[in-house]
Amino acid sequence: MDVLDSLQPCSNLNKLCIQLYGGPEFPRWIGDALFSKMVDLRLIDCRKCTSLPCLGQLPSLKQLRIQGMVGVKKVGAEFYGETRVSAGKFFPSLESLHFNSMSEWEHWEDWSSSTESLFPCLHKLTIEDCPKLIMKLPTYLPSLTKLSVLFCPKLESPLSRLPLLKELRVGKCNEAVLSSGNDLTSLTKLTISRISGLIKLHEGFVQFLQGLRVLEVSGCEELEYLWEDGFGSENSLSLEIRDCDQLVSLGCNLQSLAISGCDKLERLPNGWQSLTCLEELAISHCPKLASFPDVGFPPMLRNLILENCESLKSLPDGMMLKMRNDSTDSNNLCLLERLVIYRCPPLICFPKGQLPTTLKSLCILCCENLKSLPEEMMDMCALEYLRLDTCPSMIGFTRGRLPITLEVLYISNCEKLESLPEGIMHYDSTYAAALQRLFISHCSSLTSFPRGKFPSTLERLHIGDCEHLESISEEMFHSTNNSLQSLTLRRYPNLKTLPDCLNTLTDLRIVDFENLELLLPQIKKLTRLTRLEISNCKNIKTPLSQWGLSRLTSLKDLWISGMFPDATSFSDDPHSILFPTTLTSLILSEFQNLESLASLSLQTLTSLEYLVIKSCPKLWSILPREGLLPDTLSRLYVRRCPHLTQRYSKEEGDDWPKIAHIPSVSINKF
Repeated sequence: MDVLDSLQPCSNLNKLCIQLYGGPEFPRWIGDALFSKMVDLRLIDCRKCTSLPCLGQLPSLKQLRIQGMVGVKKVGAEFYGETRVSAGKFFPSLESLHFNSMSEWEHWEDWSSSTESLFPCLHKLTIEDCPKLIMKLPTYLPSLTKLSVLFCPKLESPLSRLPLLKELRVGKCNEAVLSSGNDLTSLTKLTISRISGLIKLHEGFVQFLQGLRVLEVSGCEELEYLWEDGFGSENSLSLEIRDCDQLVSLGCNLQSLAISGCDKLERLPNGWQSLTCLEELAISHCPKLASFPDVGFPPMLRNLILENCESLKSLPDGMMLKMRNDSTDSNNLCLLERLVIYRCPPLICFPKGQLPTTLKSLCILCCENLKSLPEEMMDMCALEYLRLDTCPSMIGFTRGRLPITLEVLYISNCEKLESLPEGIMHYDSTYAAALQRLFISHCSSLTSFPRGKFPSTLERLHIGDCEHLESISEEMFHSTNNSLQSLTLRRYPNLKTLPDCLNTLTDLRIVDFENLELLLPQIKKLTRLTRLEISNCKNIKTPLSQWGLSRLTSLKDLWISGMFPDATSFSDDPHSILFPTTLTSLILSEFQNLESLASLSLQTLTSLEYLVIKSCPKLWSILPREGLLPDTLSRLYVRRCPHLTQRYSKEEGDDWPKIAHIPSVSINKF
């Protein structure tokens, strides 16, 4: 006590934290009004103190955290001020108050001389892990907008008048806390978790929730329904439910519904079509959910997400358009725009019928037994985005072309897929798809493309790890194609050279080619390139000095890795210019015998900002012959280059002063 008393700081102090103080009480100076500039105060784990210091008269205090004060049983007069009569308001500027881990705290006295003199500016109040707290909160907190009450199981009093409260979080508490709203008309978000004994929300509480927009409920194992007689709010509601096994009723004005971790949920209620405001439904980690109701979809449902439903064998029939006499059934309308199916292993096929004409995005991921997509799925739908990823049983696409609206097609890790949809290629003048991005990866059974040419709208093409797929050729591209900007090729063994018609490329990435030999003549012509990556192409024998990269005057980002295993230098000509001065980023990696970068003439790269060097075990110098790196260089990173680590390490390396002017330098062994 004497030590802390003697440590009284000057009155200009604005932030103070006292932690693990061992005295039985605090010195008087802590709450002295002389500390008029104190803004942030924290008292943490002062376990022997039996009362809080007098803090209510600090005029500028905005943040207060009291934690681990296990000797405190009551908060009252000693906290606010000496007496009831005070010249001003208690805590006149306090905005955030946090009580945490107060294991013996039982009573909070409402000690104010008028209804507006206590916490007039308090916006955020958190009470957490106070297992013995019984008495209610202050009766009137006029400015409070966010309240969290967590792990206070004995707190039985309902909430006080909180006219501006917008967010309320109640967890691991007695259900009596939610027995009355008393003035919660401003509440927009309510989070309830692990409330014991809660079977439903009380009518006296619900009637004050007219402005509620977001409701999150989790871990309420006894909850059967949210409200008994409906919910009178005119606003639509977003609802998220997790780990509420007994829940049987949802409510009718939901806009968004998320159900997660409900282990006993086997089927959605038949009345789900009455959710007339529901636009988004997400169901995840419900292992017993096996099917949907036979009735149609909620009429406004736009987004459906199904994730980790291990028993789901079939999708709802209501999502498909049924055909009668060559026309759609008007009584079976579905407005679904986005469908995501993730990790639903029992799912084998789609229901009969056609996808809804409104569907724009379809993603199917990690459905190991799915064998096919809907029959003639492409004829009428308006898909813009289609992704199939890790569906090892998928053999092929149904007959029919891609919809002319499709912009992105992503196919990956479909090991048995034998054919691509015919619509990705143009083969007559009467049909033109809008495909802009095509991604094909890890499809080992693919052998060929459909006949025809890639659409002239194609902007990005990625082909990787398709070991039997025929090589792309010049005949596959329109002679007038000015759209293709990005090309990525990875582990594509049948490709020996680039087609000589890709002069519009701005981004080219060639990775992991063992047999690619005839690459470089075409690169010289790609004058629009801004980014180039060539990695792990060990068979390229043409020296870097003959690549002609200095002609690529638009190039900004260059990544070269895993080539020239025997080379000690990139060029024997000390006056050669290998790179264009437009480079802003350069990454060099995996050159096992490279000893020097002098031949790169880095000092001529007057736009270089970012330089990375990795896994060059014999490289001993970064600096060019002139000993200077470009003044523009702001970031230098070196990894797994032992000689460079020794020479350029901060303050320890002999050559550290030569790079110390670079704003960001990171040199590590690993």
